[in-house]
Amino acid sequence: TRWVSYQVSQVISPDAVVFNDLTSAYTYVQGYLKRDKPGSYFKSGTSTGGWGPGAALGAKIAAPDKDIVLISGDGFYMFGEPMPALWSARQHKAPTLTVVVVNASYSTGTTGVKDIYPKGYAATHNRFPGGLFDPPPNFAKLAESVDCWGEYVTETAEVGPAMQRGLKQVGDGIPAVVAVRVRNLV
Repeated sequence: TRWVSYQVSQVISPDAVVFNDLTSAYTYVQGYLKRDKPGSYFKSGTSTGGWGPGAALGAKIAAPDKDIVLISGDGFYMFGEPMPALWSARQHKAPTLTVVVVNASYSTGTTGVKDIYPKGYAATHNRFPGGLFDPPPNFAKLAESVDCWGEYVTETAEVGPAMQRGLKQVGDGIPAVVAVRVRNLV
């Protein structure tokens, strides 16, 4: 996630608006994608994972002249119902760059159970209704299914070039999703 954040910082303009919908590695985005202008960086301060796809679409409609970049973890991206946001972005000519950090796992709702209810049934019987997406969804194909552009990246050296290709698509008016496979969280 650190490398992904760094690569995004290398391709976006200082005027781009960033939406950070990560939990486990949100500090990397904050560190590499510093925004100096008010209203150019948004991060939820609560457990509202999944707000990113809709928020990025709304921001692009409100500020059509700005590049809008969403960085989301795969779990929160799925929670946010990305298909309607992508379809709407394409239909309303509101292209954004979405970067999905695919760690094929999530801790929201799983580690908390162990911490809060250590003697509960789930903890004592190792029954957690989540934690892994095996195999993880292909978010690039999801984007393509609604006539957007998508790329799934598995090689470190391809992260930066993929971000450039995605941003070019956005410049051409097509919403873009770059899904980057990283190590599993759990």
